Amino acid sequence: MRLAYISELLQVIHDFFSTLSELTLVPIDQIQKMSNEFKPEFWQNPLECPIKGCAYQTKRKAEINRHLRDVHELGVEWIKCEFCDNTATRKDLLKAHLARHHYINVIWYECAHCDYKTQSKSSLTQHLASIHNINVKCHYCDYCDFKTKHKRSLRRYLADKHEIGVTCHSCPYCGYEAKPHVHLTQHLAHKHNIGVKWYYCNQPDCGFRTKKKSSPTRHLAEKHDIGVPWYSCGQPGCDYRAKRKSHLTQHLADKHDIGVTWHPCPYCEYQAKQRGNLKRHLSAKHDIGFFSTYKTT
Repeated sequence: MRLAYISELLQVIHDFFSTLSELTLVPIDQIQKMSNEFKPEFWQNPLECPIKGCAYQTKRKAEINRHLRDVHELGVEWIKCEFCDNTATRKDLLKAHLARHHYINVIWYECAHCDYKTQSKSSLTQHLASIHNINVKCHYCDYCDFKTKHKRSLRRYLADKHEIGVTCHSCPYCGYEAKPHVHLTQHLAHKHNIGVKWYYCNQPDCGFRTKKKSSPTRHLAEKHDIGVPWYSCGQPGCDYRAKRKSHLTQHLADKHDIGVTWHPCPYCEYQAKQRGNLKRHLSAKHDIGFFSTYKTT
């Protein structure tokens, strides 16, 4: 009786490994080493990952195989590079690595017109077309003299200049229309606050928020002095420092006459650091320019 039970149990285990091997395309001897990592009775749902703790599901059995190989590295035989720590799952990938990083068995494609060379034949073809206009297939506009080397550029040109092949995307809240859908998405975010990803200030009791990812960093620097790249004046006896380099440049010009582009008056010895000040001077002192029209006689 006990022998019959053991025989039946061994058959169940064999069927388990056989089923799993068929599902994962991994030899049974490798499966036996990993039996404790699989869900019990996984074969009841062949479209669900059999690995414990993984919730991946799909509609195609082939996707499960790819998932097991790419995510769980099941059935992957790693091939190590003999010159570095790089590993590859296929011999052709290792060969490409050896050529690209160790220059072993490299086939170079050289340009006959300059010093350019590449390991990719398609890259050489693209180089010859882009740089030397060799074997270029030009795409012409049927409505004007425009031509381009790239078909996608012609499609974009026809849409922008001739309204051909245009799919307009209309805003449901106003009269705005956009040709690229991404422009409509940006419009909805900026004008109607739809689909907006807000970025918030992380400081207590600060309600600042913005639609731009870079704005919180600037806000933290300007309002909370956090992460500020201070720019110091450096002139003797001057403790001025600025949060923006442009402010420091303006300070050096205004206070220390450093980096100033002077604007001299052609009628007297006056000179200004800013062109607007020169215009005001010309108007006030010499009745020249825009501001003179507002002076009373």
